[in-house]
Amino acid sequence: MSALTRTLAGLTLAAALLGAAGGALAAAHGSYAMTVYGEPPKYPPGFQHFDYVNPDAPKGGSLSRASMEIGQFNYITPYADQGIAVAQVNDWVYSPLAFRSLDEPYTVYGLVAERMERDPDGLWVRFYLDPRARFADGTPITAQDVRYTFDLLLSKGSLSYRQLYGDVRDVVIEGPGQVRFDFKNNLNRTLALDLATLRVLPEHWWRTRDFANGGGFEPPLGSGPYKVGKVDAGRSISFERDPNWWARDLPVSRGLYNFDRLTVNFYGDTDVARQLLQAGAFDYNREFSSSGYVVGYDSPALRDGRLQQAILAPDKPTAAQGFVF
Repeated sequence: MSALTRTLAGLTLAAALLGAAGGALAAAHGSYAMTVYGEPPKYPPGFQHFDYVNPDAPKGGSLSRASMEIGQFNYITPYADQGIAVAQVNDWVYSPLAFRSLDEPYTVYGLVAERMERDPDGLWVRFYLDPRARFADGTPITAQDVRYTFDLLLSKGSLSYRQLYGDVRDVVIEGPGQVRFDFKNNLNRTLALDLATLRVLPEHWWRTRDFANGGGFEPPLGSGPYKVGKVDAGRSISFERDPNWWARDLPVSRGLYNFDRLTVNFYGDTDVARQLLQAGAFDYNREFSSSGYVVGYDSPALRDGRLQQAILAPDKPTAAQGFVF
């Protein structure tokens, strides 16, 4: 090897080492969590689980519930404005870049994104993807999938996404597992966290489907704790827990997603759903009417304890219902 060749080889190696060090330094600047104002999150680095879960909860069993919507669903994925979809797909079938904790005002902890980095001036946010992140078919989740999802939601998804992400100027892929969102301004304090809750869709699956019309009744390929099982078009849909879900042991997942099977039933009338619950046709109903909660379930089943009634989040701020004179 000539002196010139050795010199060039040394320079190449030095550049490679410098690039690797720069990448490691950038990752070191990221954080496992983000808050709105940069205040410390409730859970410290290395936390094992959220306080509101039982990390040793047994897995198994099934739960059936009524949908939160009235009427029949005419497609599955809840990302387009084409009628009634299955809202639970968003939480059960797809994993977000970061998971929003339920016991803080607005804090997110890394899930698909292993770490997150925000510009001190509030003009961009960067996500470092977990190399373990996978879709249910084993395909790695990449920065290209993140950008594809963003572009798809803004071009063919619900109007709400254009309103939510309207201050994003550009999406820059910085590497297979690294993506940056640039902002038009720094006026929206929650934009970085709103982007962190983005569910990542698989480009290789959706590019051959009709996303704008909801994708029909075909079970979508996801990346979350459940897969879509049986679909009774318009009437009910079941979800099967994926025992091989890549994120099952992450701190944000431990103690959650314990049922092996979840079923959502759709009914055309609220009173019918209440009567069916009292008769034992399904297990759980979320009530949105204060008067319905007070008088809609008065029955022998409630009085003898077969039906349980409770306000699960009594301290949560909620809009008032009633008349004011």
